[in-house]
Amino acid sequence: MEAKEIMTRDVGTVTPEISVREAAGIMTDRRVSGVPVVAADGRLVGMLTASDLLHRVETGTEKRRSWFAKFILNPDQMARQYTKSHGLKVHEVMSRHVISVREDVSLSEVAEVLDTNKL
Repeated sequence: MEAKEIMTRDVGTVTPEISVREAAGIMTDRRVSGVPVVAADGRLVGMLTASDLLHRVETGTEKRRSWFAKFILNPDQMARQYTKSHGLKVHEVMSRHVISVREDVSLSEVAEVLDTNKL
C-alpha cells in the first residue's frame, strides 16, 4: 500500500499572516490536523499542525517552566517557546522545518520517516 491510497488530498492551505484563530477554524472545518503554510507566490514556507497549537496562553495550556529549566534553557529557546505560546499570526507558531514524502512511497517508508523524525 502507498501513501496516496490513504492520504488526505484536500487539506487547504493558509498564509503566514492570517491569525492563529482563523487557521484553527480552517483546520476544524476541514477536519484535518495540519495545513501547509504558503507564501503569496505559492511557495511552501511551513506547516501548522495541531501540536503547534497545543500550549497556548489563551487556553490556559501554556507550558510552565520549573525554576531549574530556566537555568538550562538558553535565551533563544525561551524566546521561541514564548512566541509560539503567545503568537497571534500563523508565521509565529508554525513549524518551518517541513518533512514530506512522495505519494508513491510505501506505508512502511512513511512510518519510518515518522519514527525517525519523532512525529
